[in-house]
Amino acid sequence: MAVSLVSVPLLLHGLGTVEFGTYALLLTFSAINGWFSLLDLGVWTAATREIAAKSSIDRPEEATHVVRTAFAAVSAIGVSAAALFALVGPWVLATVFRTPEHLVVDLRFAILAFSGTIVFDLMTETAEACLEGFQRVDLSRGCDAFRRGVFAAATCTAALSNGGLRGVATAGLGAAGLGALVTAVVLRRHLTPTTTRRLQRRSGVMAARRRDGFGDWVARI
Repeated sequence: MAVSLVSVPLLLHGLGTVEFGTYALLLTFSAINGWFSLLDLGVWTAATREIAAKSSIDRPEEATHVVRTAFAAVSAIGVSAAALFALVGPWVLATVFRTPEHLVVDLRFAILAFSGTIVFDLMTETAEACLEGFQRVDLSRGCDAFRRGVFAAATCTAALSNGGLRGVATAGLGAAGLGALVTAVVLRRHLTPTTTRRLQRRSGVMAARRRDGFGDWVARI
């Protein structure tokens, strides 16, 4: 909410009402909070649940397999949807949005750039869902805040630098790519052998405590 309160007036000032309205319509297809966020088809929720289940019974290898499966599924869906959007969008959305003639070429360029943004954002959301499965909601929320902040900063800078619709779309693509990279690195570090051993030690301590508690209960009987 804070990012939007700052970025929306800056984008409106830099783009002007017509270009800003066109860009706002394009953002309705966002994979973060737009129509394309439905492309996960439940994979994110399932990944969070399965990773938490595998981690709770000390099976880090199976949890890692769930991460890979989730990324493979979302990648296939995302790339297919983005390719379709890139092929159909430039010829359909200009009419649907009632875009002025002088912005049609820029809109078509922006749609192509936005297609890449969709893939990057789906990867970011997948990594965040996996982090939440590992009970690292703090890292997930931090990555989300980083992505939103960088995206807003990049697009506002492009708009205020007279980059127009093309510049803003390109800046958004770069920011989404950076956000996906950072989130993937954070998740990857959480899957390192050191992290796995830490999860195993923690699981072992919890199991020992359960055994000790059971032994005390038997002794009292």
